[in-house]
Amino acid sequence: MDKKKLFKSEEQKKSELLFITVSILFGLCFFFFRIGNDDLTRRVYYEDSLMDGWNWVWGMVSDWSSRLIINFIWMVVGRYNKPSLMLYSAVSMYAYLKALYLLSGKKDDFKLSLFITGVAMSFPFAILSTSGWATATTSYFGPTACMLLALVPLRKFYDGEKIPLWADIIYILSMIYSANAEQNVIVLIAVYAVGIVYFLVKRKKCSFRLILHLLLAIAGLTFTLTCRGNWIRKTQEVKDWFPTYNMLDTVDKIELGLSTTLHWMFCDGQILMILLCAVMMALVWKKYQDLLYRILSAVPVLAVLLLGPLRPILLAISPITSTLVSEINSNGAFNVAQQGRGAGPLQVGVYLCLIVCLGIEIFLINDTPEGCIWDFLMAVLGVGTRVMMGLSPTIHASSTRTYTAFLFCISALVVHDYSIFLKEFGKTSKKQVMPYLSVGLIVLGFISLLSALLTMFY
Repeated sequence: MDKKKLFKSEEQKKSELLFITVSILFGLCFFFFRIGNDDLTRRVYYEDSLMDGWNWVWGMVSDWSSRLIINFIWMVVGRYNKPSLMLYSAVSMYAYLKALYLLSGKKDDFKLSLFITGVAMSFPFAILSTSGWATATTSYFGPTACMLLALVPLRKFYDGEKIPLWADIIYILSMIYSANAEQNVIVLIAVYAVGIVYFLVKRKKCSFRLILHLLLAIAGLTFTLTCRGNWIRKTQEVKDWFPTYNMLDTVDKIELGLSTTLHWMFCDGQILMILLCAVMMALVWKKYQDLLYRILSAVPVLAVLLLGPLRPILLAISPITSTLVSEINSNGAFNVAQQGRGAGPLQVGVYLCLIVCLGIEIFLINDTPEGCIWDFLMAVLGVGTRVMMGLSPTIHASSTRTYTAFLFCISALVVHDYSIFLKEFGKTSKKQVMPYLSVGLIVLGFISLLSALLTMFY
């Protein structure tokens, strides 16, 4: 028993060393970032004192944005330029890695930690350049990493672990910070609400800490919805970015968000989506011999490959499939221009079939209701955070950085599914391919990050 405990401790030390090393290297990479877009146009505010900066950010609440805390952190990071962004990026990456690690609940397997690092480094970092590296990193990457970290108390309570005071403070601060972002707060409220209901029904008790976290998230949403600046900004952004936006009704806007999200998921060749589909297929093939289940699990993998990185081959073999990968119309898939040839509805129909396949796989690979609940929450809420962008006139202007919350939810989903694979088949599986793949993903992630930092700024 003592040896086993020692082994777990050693595994955890190795994981911690890996996370710290990768986070430091990640932060050092930002030494090469180039200033552009909002980093440059708002640089004038960086030269003021911190108090002046706070007054400026507070003033934005009444005429531009409810992101009070996020904007202040962004202003502070921008004020001190590269050193502060390097530190902020390193801490954000560590929070991301640590959150995935703690949410998995499996702390005694270094292979999982290696996989977690590979998943984190598979994030498409180039999207952080779309509004300026400092702006997007402090407005999206950091707050969303804190969103995952703020979910950890739910896992701790589920496992019956005690939370020390210092950790409790970190989780509360993470909740307050991440709940200041519109997309993040939806995830936080939904997950905590479902978690609290589960504990009350299943265990007949619930920690006050969880209720406190939910109340903090609700407070964040209330502040966002009642912020006068958000509504003023929306009016201005309709004029600047989407003049015909008000011609769409609510259903049209939601459909626009859904269509563009599904198209990006399956046609953009995202590594995280390919990983998710591949891990889920591997689990289904390991657990079931039924040919129907195996074919069903292979469909999403083939789809994300053929519609994404292998698209040229698909189009060369069957040019008619170009309908499936064509860009969604700026007004949505179900508009007059698209309905004339049925392209939009056909695209969305195929994408929804793929979603159904993934949903069935979630049922197949999870043996517990808790596993199913977690997977469905991460999948539905992840997609939902991007679909809700249809309610904003900046759905196109905000570019791909608004997929950040979606990508973080998908990373939590794929890590959970791989932890199931390790638990059930890790000891019996002879071929250890994933550790090598994880190292490859880490290396490619750093190459991709450095390439983007050196060449991309807007």
